[in-house]
Amino acid sequence: MLTRWLITLLLTINVNGPVGNLNMLSQLFHYHSRLVRTRVKRWLSELEASKPLEPSVPDRYVALYLHIPFCVSLCKFCHFVRYPFNEDVAKKYYKKLIEDVYEAYSKGFKVNEVYIGGGSPSVMPEMLGELIDVLWELWKARISVEVNPNDVVERSAVEYIDPKKVERISMGVQSLTREGLKALGRASTLENTLTAVEAISSRGFKTFNIDLVWGTKLLMKGIRKAFELGANQVTFYPLMPFPLTGAKGEAKGFEMYEEIVKEAFRKGFVRANAWTFNKGFSIVDEYIADSINFLGLGVSSFSLLGNIAHINTFDVSKYLSSNWFPVEHSKRLSLSELRQFYLAYKLHSEPPKSLGEAGWYLGVITLREMYTVLGNFRIRHLVKLSPKETRPTRRSPQPKPLASPHS
Repeated sequence: MLTRWLITLLLTINVNGPVGNLNMLSQLFHYHSRLVRTRVKRWLSELEASKPLEPSVPDRYVALYLHIPFCVSLCKFCHFVRYPFNEDVAKKYYKKLIEDVYEAYSKGFKVNEVYIGGGSPSVMPEMLGELIDVLWELWKARISVEVNPNDVVERSAVEYIDPKKVERISMGVQSLTREGLKALGRASTLENTLTAVEAISSRGFKTFNIDLVWGTKLLMKGIRKAFELGANQVTFYPLMPFPLTGAKGEAKGFEMYEEIVKEAFRKGFVRANAWTFNKGFSIVDEYIADSINFLGLGVSSFSLLGNIAHINTFDVSKYLSSNWFPVEHSKRLSLSELRQFYLAYKLHSEPPKSLGEAGWYLGVITLREMYTVLGNFRIRHLVKLSPKETRPTRRSPQPKPLASPHS
């Protein structure tokens, strides 16, 4: 993803030097974002044109991702695969997912890390607790799970998550201002968010992460407070698609990113990857950066097993009626494609030290653009399956409180 000549140019730029150097840097950021988008789009078009292949079982440990696609309220900024919560469907889905987990174990998959994401996995706390018990019984793996503030407060979700089995709990806060939550279309209130933080903190999880999003002046408010809530990990995701466009937009984005980094360091946090900051040792959710192989179960999940990438069906009904691992498309990756894939994540988790903050921001750009293209890919599939009123938007939210893209 990062070409040799681009690295050479970056090494010649003094980021703390004249404005001309900063202008050149922003042009390079812009070029890199376009390059990533182009390559990922091409790769996805090839994947979409491919036929499904039977997944292989690696002879090494894999990371396991489980997708729960249900939400009580659909946030307009989110481009992950999610559907309006229906209790009967969600219960069947959880049972099918548990069956798939047992099937993966019986096929010989060795799992050392598990990530349960969505959607809102905490929307059915009892079923989530059952899934966690099964995972722990089979593999005793490190487990990370996402929760929603409203589920913690209104459904007592955290009471069903055993801190002896779950090492990391991550809550989607997104904004710590009422204006920010409103602009993002979040159903959770600031009061529920703060109550949920207290409830999770009291349970003694080894890693407690909160997610926030940034990319506008409004969403930058509350950053200082994020490091003072008591969570020992804070992750800052840029809005996807990023509302600050072009070279000038990237320059503004770099300024915002540096503000986040400086505040994290001031509060005693250290950088775990380009957008995650820890206080003490904590695991992060970018499992792809550390795992050569990963298995995704549930609708829309991606897998990389050996040199073959797979993507599952997006259709919940089709998933519920399928056998194990309902692959929709599979693509055999060349050595060059595998190398680019891992280098992209390496740039996000450990860029060349000589690039300084510019290297870390390139890591942000790389995953931001990868996930944006993947998000648009998901949305195209969802549009075919979902009623109009349940479709996610194609663009990041741009209501009046967010002001202009370059604000």
